[in-house]
Amino acid sequence: MVVVNLPFRLYASTYSEFESLVGVDKSVPCHIALAFARDYDSRGNPTAGEFHPYFNITDITPDDILKFKQTKEHAKFFLSIGGWSEKYPFNLPTGEWVPRAVDSLKEIIRSYHFDGVDVYYQHIDASLDPNQFVEAWQETTRRLQDDIPSLETHSVSSLVPSVKQLVEKFKALRYPRVKLFAGHSILKADWQPVPLPVFLEAIPALISEGLISGLSQWAAIGGGDPVNCDDN
Repeated sequence: MVVVNLPFRLYASTYSEFESLVGVDKSVPCHIALAFARDYDSRGNPTAGEFHPYFNITDITPDDILKFKQTKEHAKFFLSIGGWSEKYPFNLPTGEWVPRAVDSLKEIIRSYHFDGVDVYYQHIDASLDPNQFVEAWQETTRRLQDDIPSLETHSVSSLVPSVKQLVEKFKALRYPRVKLFAGHSILKADWQPVPLPVFLEAIPALISEGLISGLSQWAAIGGGDPVNCDDN
C-alpha cells in the first residue's frame, strides 16, 4: 500500500469555492488553482500570447489571496492557464507568442501573489503538432522561473479504459515527471474517457513508479455547484 502526502490541487474561480479548505490536514500541501487565464479577449478572439484572468476578479482580489496564504501556510495558489472549452484551444499564431505570454503572465502572477502556474489545455488547434505545445510551454515556464518558485503541469488522458493503459500513457508523456499531476473530475460526464474506478486504481502505480508528483480534482464545489470556469 502506497501512503504519501502528495500535494493535492483543487480548481476554483470564486472565493467561496476554496474558503472551506480551513480544515484541510496541514501535513498535506494544498494547491488552489484559479481558473482560468486565457490569451483570448472577452469576445472570444485570440490575443496571441497576451493572457487575461477569467476567474472572478471582483470576488477574488490580490489581498484575499495574500491573507488566505498568511493564515493557511500549507496553501499555495496557482494560476491555471487554458481551459476545457473547444472555444479556447491552444494556438501559436505568431513567432512572438512566447515573449508576449511571458510578459502578460508575469504581470498576473506578481499582481495576485501566485506561487506557480498550472497549464491545463483540453484542446490544441488542429493545425499544430502536439510537440509544439510542449516546446512552447517548456520555454515559457523556463523564462518564468525567476518569478515563480514552483512550476507544475497538468495533463489529461483520454480514451483510456484500463489501469495498464493509463499507466502507459503517463510513461509516454514528455513532461518532466516532477511537474506532472494526475487529475480526476467530480463531474460524471467526464468519467467516460477515463472511468473513475480506473483512475483510482491506477494511483498507487503512478505514485510507486514515480510518474506523478501530485493529485488534482476538477473542480472545487461552492454553494452546491461545481465551478464552471469556461463560461466566465
